Amino acid sequence: MSAMPTAILTKCCYCSRVKSDGEWQNRLYWGDQHYSHGCCPGCETQLMSDLDLAEAPRSDVRAV
Repeated sequence: MSAMPTAILTKCCYCSRVKSDGEWQNRLYWGDQHYSHGCCPGCETQLMSDLDLAEAPRSDVRAV
């Protein structure tokens, strides 16, 4: 049986950068980590521009 990862890291679903210790970093291999997917600030800005949205949706509003 393999050991559980120490943390779940956030990985940008567009550019694959990984958020670790509060910073988005370019790394190709993080060992045996588990990932959740999100969007880094740079890709979020580009996505909002591509969709002609002035700002990102509020994080406290969720679709049901």
